[in-house]
Amino acid sequence: MVGRDRASSAMAEPSASSSQDGITEESQIAIIDLKAEPVELKCPQCNMIGKTEIIYVNGSLSWITCLIMLWFGLILGCFLLPFCVKGCKDCVHKCSSCGHVFGKYRRLSSDNIPS
Repeated sequence: MVGRDRASSAMAEPSASSSQDGITEESQIAIIDLKAEPVELKCPQCNMIGKTEIIYVNGSLSWITCLIMLWFGLILGCFLLPFCVKGCKDCVHKCSSCGHVFGKYRRLSSDNIPS
């Protein structure tokens, strides 16, 4: 899927529910922008409403910063600093209760495409 290479956002799954009259109602899809800080969401798995838990993972910004630092001659291991700094890493948002992954915020992308 092409959307996995860009910033992701949380998205509720569309579902159809039938009422007593036999009429089907489609629920709306809600797209929420994920950023570098926790966001309050309702989990579609456990229905808990709360702030997301963030896991920091190395992304494009970490690697590009590392290569730039290496190119300019930081050879004493300083070029590895981007892998230790949270500000250079991508953020994976997940439910703090059940661990369901909502999506990923990528530092180098401005697009919000669901994962």
